[in-house]
Amino acid sequence: MAAVTQSRLQTDVFLAACDICRQTRPLVSHRLLTERFEKTGMALLKKNGLVAAENLKFISVPQGDDEVEAEIVFRGDKKSGYWGENGWVSVDPDDLRQYSLDLPWLLRWIAEGLGISKRVMPRELMSDHVWSIGDAAFGKSSIPVFFARHLRTDDIVDVLLKEIKSVHKGKKVIVLTAAANDCVRVAEHATVLSLPDIVEQTDYFKIDMARTQALLGGGVTPATDGYSDGYRTVRFNGVDYDFSKTQAAIIEELHTAGKPLHKTEFMAKHSSQDDPKGVFRKSGKYHPAWNVLILFDSQGNYRLAFY
Repeated sequence: MAAVTQSRLQTDVFLAACDICRQTRPLVSHRLLTERFEKTGMALLKKNGLVAAENLKFISVPQGDDEVEAEIVFRGDKKSGYWGENGWVSVDPDDLRQYSLDLPWLLRWIAEGLGISKRVMPRELMSDHVWSIGDAAFGKSSIPVFFARHLRTDDIVDVLLKEIKSVHKGKKVIVLTAAANDCVRVAEHATVLSLPDIVEQTDYFKIDMARTQALLGGGVTPATDGYSDGYRTVRFNGVDYDFSKTQAAIIEELHTAGKPLHKTEFMAKHSSQDDPKGVFRKSGKYHPAWNVLILFDSQGNYRLAFY
């Protein structure tokens, strides 16, 4: 297995790896790597996230108003090209180069983001598609984590179901995917999460454990939670959140109500400026507790994750 030799990985590099992972085969051509991913692609290569793969054997070439697949011919003088309508056409070797995503490298970063010990090695359940990564700690609970590619495929779902039923029967598990459209129902106790949805929007890769735990829903035993006097600090799922005086007043009101409240209830009691959505947003960014402790249903209703 490839070792993770760098102490930090840029978030956009990790997300580029997820993008490549979504392909039927996790391959990327050198041209696509440089033109689409640009510096991020080169950083992924430098971080050992890609390994050399077999060169392309066919390329798309123009023929009249259409494009056709031309077979690449490798000549003895180490030059390559194809026979076109007007004769021999040379092809830059870089245009034929391909890289494969190093899946063990990606798994190691996922495990590290979840705080899983490096001594725990991912266990492959289905070649290049399904792995058991290890157990991640969420508060006082230890949750088994899987990673799956192309989860909409029946064979892959069957492999996961067999493992979950035989080894983790009745226990909550997490199934991670690289693509949001792979988030399909697998089993009653399996929560399927897209990696891009739980990665923090920071410069360097970090999984948002508080958001992940919130998405898990019930059945997770958190570390001791609570409120400080005046609600200026709240501990939720083992994470401390600090609030301004105005924000704390809204937290207190939601806690006291014990149910969802509409934004008009806040604005009637305080001022027209006290819509929680605005109070918890500053300089274009929401408070870290937003969508973790403070939940909004897009109909103007707010509640705490406790209720």
